[in-house]
Amino acid sequence: MILPRSRAMRSLAPIFSFVLMVSGCTLFSNNATAVLWTDRPEVAAYVELFNTESDSGRVEVVYKEVPWLALENSADHPDLVIGTRLDSSLAIGNFAPLDKLQKKERITPSYFYPDLLAMGMKDGNLHLLPVSFSLPIMVFKAELGLALADSQLISLEELRMLCGDFNIVDDLPTRMGYSASWQPDFMYALAVIYGADFRESDERLPFWNNPNVVKAMDFAAEWSTITNGGYDIEDSFHAKYMYDPLYKLLDTSRILFTFMQIEDFLSVPAAIRETLDFRWLSDGMNIYAGEDVLYAGITRQSRKRRTAEDFLAWLFLPETQDKLLESAAFERMRSFGVANGLSSLASVNGNLLPRYFDFLLGHIPDGADIRFPNRLPESWEEARSNVIFPWFSDVTEDGETEHQLADLLRQWQLQHPDLYR
Repeated sequence: MILPRSRAMRSLAPIFSFVLMVSGCTLFSNNATAVLWTDRPEVAAYVELFNTESDSGRVEVVYKEVPWLALENSADHPDLVIGTRLDSSLAIGNFAPLDKLQKKERITPSYFYPDLLAMGMKDGNLHLLPVSFSLPIMVFKAELGLALADSQLISLEELRMLCGDFNIVDDLPTRMGYSASWQPDFMYALAVIYGADFRESDERLPFWNNPNVVKAMDFAAEWSTITNGGYDIEDSFHAKYMYDPLYKLLDTSRILFTFMQIEDFLSVPAAIRETLDFRWLSDGMNIYAGEDVLYAGITRQSRKRRTAEDFLAWLFLPETQDKLLESAAFERMRSFGVANGLSSLASVNGNLLPRYFDFLLGHIPDGADIRFPNRLPESWEEARSNVIFPWFSDVTEDGETEHQLADLLRQWQLQHPDLYR
C-alpha cells in the first residue's frame, strides 16, 4: 500500500537520496556498521553527521516507506528503526529493552517530557525513545493577537466567539471566520479535545468514547447553524471562495482562522507567514499532541547493538540536536524542528528551537500543559485518513451520517487485512 507523503518529505527526497549515496558508499565493508530503517529524509542527514563524528561504528540508512509494516513483512530486521506507530502493542514487540543505555546513564530521562517518554514503555521497561511530536495550532493575522485572552492558548469557545463577531451573516456572505467543515483534521482535533479518547483496545482494535465524539459533532453543528447561519450559507461561501489555500484567504481577511499542525506553519510562504501569528488549540488549559509521535528503537535482532546504542546516546543529547538544527539551517533544508516536529527534549524546544524558527519566540508551551496520545493500532494513520476524516466530513456537511463510524472502520479493516496482523 502506498501512503501519501507530506510536502516536507517530498521536498527533502532529493536530499535523502544524496545523503544515502554519500553516507552509504563505504559502509558495506565495515563490520561495525548498524543498519537503520526510516521513512524520514531528515534522519539521513543526522546519520551523515554521526558518521563524521564517530570514531568507532557507523550507521547505514535504508529507506522504508512504512517502517512498522516493513518489520512485519521481513524476517530480517535492521539494528535501528526510526518511525511512527512503533509503539503499538504489535510493533513494540520487535524492540529490545534499552536498560543498558539507562544503567550506563547514556541517556538522561529527565531531559524528556515524562509522559512522552512513558509512551515507549512495555511491561515496565523502556523499549522506544520518542524523537519528536506535533501540536495543533490556529493561525490568524498578527493584529488579532492583541484581542486574544491568552498569549499561548486559544479555546474552542473563544475561537467560536471571535468567528461570530467577524462573520457577516448573509445569504451570500463575503467573509466567514471559520467552519469546522473546511478541515476534517480540525474535526478530529475537536473530538480529541471533547474526550474521544481514541486508543487501542485489548484486542488491538480501535476504540473510543463515542458519546464524547457525538458531543464534539454537536458543537460543530451548532457552530455551523448558529454562528455561521447554516449549512447552506457555509456551502455558498465555500463554493465562491474556497478555491485558494486557506492561508491565502487568511491573508486577504476573507477568513479569520485556519487550522494546521505546527510543522506546517513553515510551509506557508515567508512573505505571508511574517504577517501571521498562532495559538495552540486547546480546551482552555491543555494542548493535545498529535498522534504521529516519532520513535527510535533498537530491534531484538540487532547484531550491532553497541553501534546502535552509540547512535541513540548521541542523538538524544541537546548539544547534538543543536548541531542538527544548525546544519539544517545552513543547508536551508525545508524541515521544521527535529525530524519535522517539536523535540522530545524539553530544553531543546525551550532554548534552541526559537533561535532557528523565530515564529516560536514566546510560544513554547509549558510541558505540564501538553497531553500526549494513547497507544493506538499500528494502522491508525491509514484508518484516520481513509475512514475517520471522510466520516467527519459527511457529518459536518450533512448534519447526519448514514453509517456509524464503528461499522465503517470494521468494513475498512476487512478490506485491508494486510494492515491488521
